[in-house]
Amino acid sequence: MGRLNKFGDWYHKNIYRHLTNATRHLTDSTNFCLSDIALAPFAHIQEFVIGVSAYIGYRFLYPPEDSSRTGLLYSVLVGISIPVSAGLVSFGFNWFRTPLEKKLGLELGGFDNDKEARYLVRRLNDLVESPRLIFDEAVERTDSAIDDFVLRTEGYQVKHSKKAKKSLFSRRLSKRGSGEF
Repeated sequence: MGRLNKFGDWYHKNIYRHLTNATRHLTDSTNFCLSDIALAPFAHIQEFVIGVSAYIGYRFLYPPEDSSRTGLLYSVLVGISIPVSAGLVSFGFNWFRTPLEKKLGLELGGFDNDKEARYLVRRLNDLVESPRLIFDEAVERTDSAIDDFVLRTEGYQVKHSKKAKKSLFSRRLSKRGSGEF
């Protein structure tokens, strides 16, 4: 386990879990997915990057009479550093945590697609008679399972938002290959 992993683990235990505890009441108090505010630029990332690049290029080539290229570069760097810093403080340092397979002592080996497919089909067939859960029940069971798992593997609880909401950008991000949100 490297220094970055130790730092990431320390950050999660001593800072991140308290941030989530402080913000969970706010996020649970609304039906709006607050992360949509941060997801908006990513849902339109190509357009955003092209527009910002074009604007910076234009302003660099044709600066206003009362400003300089150095001032523009400084403004751009400050404008970029603020959201990057906020992202790192709110979640980013979790990327450095010790990988789960190391914490659980798992050895990742080859993946046998046929064996995995047979297992999956067998498990799905076993569950065919299971009652269908409504969305809220599925969310509650998932939260409970995750909370129990984190307590077992980390040794502490992470109090987090319990209200699941659909993002306005789910469909668009899925089409771009970003996964389902």
